[in-house]
Amino acid sequence: MNWMQRTVVLTYYYLLRFSDFLENELSIDGFYQKCLFKVLKEGGDSSTNASLVGSMIGAAVGLTEIPVEMINKLLECSSSSKPRPDFVNTNKHLVNNVKNLVENIPSRKLDAIIFEIQK
Repeated sequence: MNWMQRTVVLTYYYLLRFSDFLENELSIDGFYQKCLFKVLKEGGDSSTNASLVGSMIGAAVGLTEIPVEMINKLLECSSSSKPRPDFVNTNKHLVNNVKNLVENIPSRKLDAIIFEIQK
């Protein structure tokens, strides 16, 4: 299995785990952090794995379940000495883009995606 396949498998695994939490009415408190911690602990291409898993689980749990400290670290991030193009400027766009994404994806859509994965 190549690194990209592993990333996709991990992402779907944690989305399915999230679905299990919802079905069993378990608390999702800390679910986001636990997923990222486990993914990073696995090693390999951990930055890619954590990026994709974090994106999908973050969209599933919602912005309010992502710790403020983690969001602030992302907003403060600078990738290089060259300025970022405006459309990827996290200080200007990230929070609103994530908020719009989360608010516009009904939970039944996520359920349908997970159902298709389980087939």
